[in-house]
Amino acid sequence: MHTYRRVNYQDRCQILAFLQAKVSVPEIAQTLGFNKSTIYREILRNGSRINYKPKEAEVRYRHRFRRCKRPHLIQDDKEGIVLYLLFSDLSPEQISGRLKHEKNFRISHQSIYNYIYRQYRSLTPYLRRYNRRGASRVRMKAHKSTNKLAIDSRPQIANNRARIGDWERDSMYGAKGNQLLVCADRKSRFIKIGRITERKVKAVNLLTKSILSSTKKPIHTITNDNGPEFRYSHGLVAPVYYCHPRKPQQRGTVENAIGLIRQYIKRKTDLSALSDEDLQAVENCLNFRPKKCLDYKTPYEVFYGTNVALAT
Repeated sequence: MHTYRRVNYQDRCQILAFLQAKVSVPEIAQTLGFNKSTIYREILRNGSRINYKPKEAEVRYRHRFRRCKRPHLIQDDKEGIVLYLLFSDLSPEQISGRLKHEKNFRISHQSIYNYIYRQYRSLTPYLRRYNRRGASRVRMKAHKSTNKLAIDSRPQIANNRARIGDWERDSMYGAKGNQLLVCADRKSRFIKIGRITERKVKAVNLLTKSILSSTKKPIHTITNDNGPEFRYSHGLVAPVYYCHPRKPQQRGTVENAIGLIRQYIKRKTDLSALSDEDLQAVENCLNFRPKKCLDYKTPYEVFYGTNVALAT
C-alpha cells in the first residue's frame, strides 16, 4: 500500500526520462512509488507521452493548486471593517460577535485570527493578550469597623444583575501611590472613572456620588471592599455593602473593569500626567466595547437602552 504524496518537480523530471526511454506507465509508477492512475493523470493533464515537459507541468500544477483553494473570507470592504474594529481594541471574538449582532456579515473569530497571522504579522500587537503577563496582587489589611452592611444582606435583585443601578467600586493604583476610583454597573458593566485627590473617606464618597449622579440613572446599591477609603458610607444616597475580607470574587465586575483599564493605564503610569480627557477616552473605549456576556452589545447600549452602529 502506497503512502499518499504529491508529484513534485523531481518526480516530473524522472517521468520525462522514463518516457523518453519508452518505459511503461505501470513500471514508472512502481519505480517512483505512485499508483499507476496517478502517473496516467499527471501525463494527461500536462501534455501527452510524446509532448510531456516537466517545467510546464510544474507551472500548470501550481496554477491549479492556487485556483482550487478556498478564497480568503476577509477581502475588500470586509477587510476595512475588520481592521477598523481591531484598531478599536476589539478582540477577534468580539469582532465576530458584533458583526453577527449588527447583521453585517458572518465570520468566525478563528478566520480573523488566521487573517492576522497570515497577512499582517505586524497586527499581532493589537491582540489584547499579545505578550501579556499577569500582574501580582497587593494584599491590603482589611479595616475593621462596626455598623457595616455585609454583602450577604444585599438584595437578591442586585445579586442577579436584574436592574441598572447596582454598582461596585474599587480604587486602582498608579505610580507614587496615586489612585483612581473605578465604578462598574453590575448589569451593564458600564464603567465610570474618577480621580482620587484626597484619600479621606468623605472625599471618596463625594467623588462616588458625583460620578454616579452624572449618569442620570437611579443608584440602588453600592458594593465595595473593606479598604480604608471606603470605611464609612456617609454622604452616599444608596446603601453600601461590604465584601468579606480577601474575597475579590464578590466584586468581580469592578475587578474585571480594572483589568481592562490596565490595558491603557499601567501600574507605573503617572496619573497626574493624565488629563480628564484622557480618563474620559479610556471610559469611552471600554463602554463602547461589545461583550460576550451582553450578547455582544456594548455596556453603553445596555445601560442607556439604545443601539450604536460600530461596524458602519
